[in-house]
Amino acid sequence: KNNTVSASTLRGYINTIASANPLDDNNASSVNARGLPRPPNGALDIRKNEVSGWELDITANLTRNWRLVLNGSLTGAYQTDTYPLFLAYYRRNEATLRGILEDAGALFNGDVCYLDPAIDPGRSRDGPAAVQAWNNLQNNLASITSERQKLSGLVERTANLYTDYAFRNGPLKGLRIGIGANYRGKRVIAFRGGDTIEDPANPGTVIDDPSVGPLDAVYSPAYTTATATASYNWRVSRKLTVLLNLRVANLFDYDKPLYYGALARPVNGDLANPGRTMTPVQYRWLTPRQFTFTATLRF
Repeated sequence: KNNTVSASTLRGYINTIASANPLDDNNASSVNARGLPRPPNGALDIRKNEVSGWELDITANLTRNWRLVLNGSLTGAYQTDTYPLFLAYYRRNEATLRGILEDAGALFNGDVCYLDPAIDPGRSRDGPAAVQAWNNLQNNLASITSERQKLSGLVERTANLYTDYAFRNGPLKGLRIGIGANYRGKRVIAFRGGDTIEDPANPGTVIDDPSVGPLDAVYSPAYTTATATASYNWRVSRKLTVLLNLRVANLFDYDKPLYYGALARPVNGDLANPGRTMTPVQYRWLTPRQFTFTATLRF
């Protein structure tokens, strides 16, 4: 209970709206005219976490020369009563936030915000960014629920395998070679409570997508990487030993993006479709294939 969770994304949307100037105010240092202060950096909230699962570890000497390490996990993790402090803040300030947007030249259709097309865009310095922040905020709010929801950031399955073989006789004596793999299952990065589809009864407008909700997760795909190792123990004399190690990380040069964030984007990338679906967009890369060589002298 009372597990701390970052509210920086939600805080960012509020900050953008609270920073919006009224129409015809182009002063870069101005903020809203409604007296709503911008929230401080480092905003935190709370939630309840429930975690259960299984872990398996196997370590074996298959022969005198051959070692094996295998482990894996299956995790079920859920969050409930998420962001209660932010939701209370939002309910208390919703009317003020809407007023700030209207001051900046925005109009509302329910919870959907858009710039008034009758207003010269040059009169609204911060209107476009504030409108986008409001709509992103609504999309996030639609996926916040007190129900039992998969934990954000959850990786449901992981596995690691590593094996190596040491040559103790013959011309390769002192050489040890190994190879391993790391599997990371799909990762929860967002939820689809804010997804919309085009209204069949009123084309050009949107309605909530009834096929998905805040319990339907958006995932970053699973991936596997491999590592190869080689070492050679060279005994130069009775008191002098040289140990050479080579490690090749990301052996097969996995180069697909690893997504960690999502935004509402046009359905199937069709800009003519007014519907929006939560789509992975923010990503990072693994370090490309990397070679590390070390030499150790023992005396």
